[in-house]
Amino acid sequence: MALPTLYEVVSAAAAEHPTKTFLTSPSTDTSVTYGALAESTEALRGLLQAHTQPGDRVCAVVENHWIFFPLIAACVAEGRVLVPLNPTMHPDELKFVGRDSEPALVIRQDDVEIPPKTLSATQLSVSDALASSTPPGEAQGSQVIGDETPAEGPPCLFVYTSGTTGSGKAVMLSSSNLVSMARTFIDHYQVTSEDRFLGVLPLYHMNGIMVTGLLPLVAGAQTVISDVFSFMNAKYYWEIAAREEITIPSLVPSIMAMLLRIFPKGPGVDLESIRLAFCGTAPLPEPLWRAFEERFGVPVYQGYGLTETTTWVTATPYAENHAYDTVGVPFGAAIHIDPRSATGPHGAGEILVRGGSVMSGYFNRNKLTRESFRDGFLKTGDLGYIDDAGELHVTGRKKEIIIRNGVNINPQDVDEVVGEHPGVVESKTIGVAHDVMGESVVTVCVRGDEELDGPAVRDWVKERMSDSYVPDRVLFLRTLPKGPTGKVMIRDVRGIISGERAKETLAKLTARRYRRTQTADGDAITERVQSAYLEGRPVQFLTYWGCGKRRDVAEVDTAALDRLQSFLADASLVQGSPMHLVLMLNSMHSTVNEFPEDHYRAYYSAIQVEAERRGFEVVWQDDVWNELGLDVQQVIDRATSRDFDDEWEAFEIREQLVRQAEKHFQGGGAEAGARRYALTCLVEGPAFAKHYPDSIFLTYNGPDMDACLPDLPKLYLYSFKKGVTVKPWFT
Repeated sequence: MALPTLYEVVSAAAAEHPTKTFLTSPSTDTSVTYGALAESTEALRGLLQAHTQPGDRVCAVVENHWIFFPLIAACVAEGRVLVPLNPTMHPDELKFVGRDSEPALVIRQDDVEIPPKTLSATQLSVSDALASSTPPGEAQGSQVIGDETPAEGPPCLFVYTSGTTGSGKAVMLSSSNLVSMARTFIDHYQVTSEDRFLGVLPLYHMNGIMVTGLLPLVAGAQTVISDVFSFMNAKYYWEIAAREEITIPSLVPSIMAMLLRIFPKGPGVDLESIRLAFCGTAPLPEPLWRAFEERFGVPVYQGYGLTETTTWVTATPYAENHAYDTVGVPFGAAIHIDPRSATGPHGAGEILVRGGSVMSGYFNRNKLTRESFRDGFLKTGDLGYIDDAGELHVTGRKKEIIIRNGVNINPQDVDEVVGEHPGVVESKTIGVAHDVMGESVVTVCVRGDEELDGPAVRDWVKERMSDSYVPDRVLFLRTLPKGPTGKVMIRDVRGIISGERAKETLAKLTARRYRRTQTADGDAITERVQSAYLEGRPVQFLTYWGCGKRRDVAEVDTAALDRLQSFLADASLVQGSPMHLVLMLNSMHSTVNEFPEDHYRAYYSAIQVEAERRGFEVVWQDDVWNELGLDVQQVIDRATSRDFDDEWEAFEIREQLVRQAEKHFQGGGAEAGARRYALTCLVEGPAFAKHYPDSIFLTYNGPDMDACLPDLPKLYLYSFKKGVTVKPWFT
């Protein structure tokens, strides 16, 4: 049995209950009955006949105006195609849509001005369009457009998945797609004509169009269309829901997160009328899902789908107990996991979809349309698997589309604009998980002009694109991480800017095979690694190398150097930010311990050759002392004076230093040698920390010797093999 068209739905509803309210708008104090909806539909049919031909496109540049509903019904009746557009679109984006869709008529919100030469077509304001009294003649019938129109009928709606400067595409949906989707919602969630919906998403967005627009229309229910959700009006959300006795609000994860922040103690009003809430457009994390239900007492059901599938193709089962780690069961569609792309422990592969809600294709994109289908199934570009209960788990996205506040953003469009900046060599825009927005937009640049900063790049984009495309953050790397084919590695970029790569690096740096003991400076180390990654510079390390009785390099020395090299190589996770080690030869410590100069210089020189061969930067401690203006003779003199007695007595590890001096101090008296060494460390430690402010200190000592080391974050390592704590130069 054929589905009724949207026009037939409106006509039947008006005949059955003409005085029943279909839509209310609290912000404009507007109320529209089903009878008035049908009357407006007939008037707009006459308007379309006067200004357009079958198959023509009609752009509606409105946000949340009720004219959308009679206009789409009129388009269905007259074989036209409605193209809803964001009124805040950048002129370049409007120009692209105008060139692509070639509209014959533009209906704009009364307070919206459309720049000249963007949408070259007859323009009417909403007020003028609704005031039209041209009576319609006989229906002019539909006209098939595009090469791939489904048997269910021609398209009546184009939804641009990215209103862009070059790569946007219009999803073609038919009346059958829309009614089929609505019927699926009605059957699955037992929607009735008594339900009252609350919509705060825009009517140029598929979720707003379908879930709180056409779904209540097909169900003969009522919808409350409020202003588009924002931080400014969020505090009134529950008040509106209670006053309007809403039974089904439509949410997205970012709205849920914001409501949790704004209402920490609950809604503050009676929400007894709400029986369920829908959530879509972006993945809903389990903690957010559970926290929202617990605080507000509203059961939430989520779905997974695309604009190309008229919203959902899976949905949470309508039951009291349901899983929180899936996107639900098939929802009016057949779901297939492509075995050719199966990966991971669950055999996750690309999610393929077929059903009455699936689009016919992309307008004027015949090649892309063909590539988007396989054996009658739509290739979603998303990865997932189906569990034993028949529920779908989405494990990732092949696509790079960013979903911020429920709005799809094509990062390539941002990069095209950023790449036009003369100070940018290349860039990559990605989405990063965000507690409130779902994803934030972050653009990572390689700059040719060192003076270029983030605000300048954001201003550049803002002048050329809509606000929704302006990056939330602009970061700079020395180079973008790329694979062997030259393709930017999105996972690495995302890992860098989210901080995950820094955390992974810390895990490498504290691996058991190298770790003598656990560091207490994990957070500080992670912060320094992250700072290096974001600034596109090497991760800096500093370590000491001492001298013992040997003058020559031994196998244990080269083994220790090899171990350091391996340690840093294992932790090198980011291109452009290598691990850089400054190996300081402790020539000043040797002087203080009265080692013969020819002895320690011979040993250190041999170590320098081996260290530089492995890519380490080598510095001599006495050179650094001279550079910093430190005087070793003053240290030696003060160490023997009563002036140092109090500090020496307060030195917690003085007894340990005395025991060490018994082995290593070449002069007379172990305590005298220990006092010298302690004061040397007290003098040089703060100076070295300032001289190497971004460094992480590597030491073969344990934490008990921290007082003798620079005040830098520290990692405690085995010297040349696991379990051996002795320093190689003392072996």
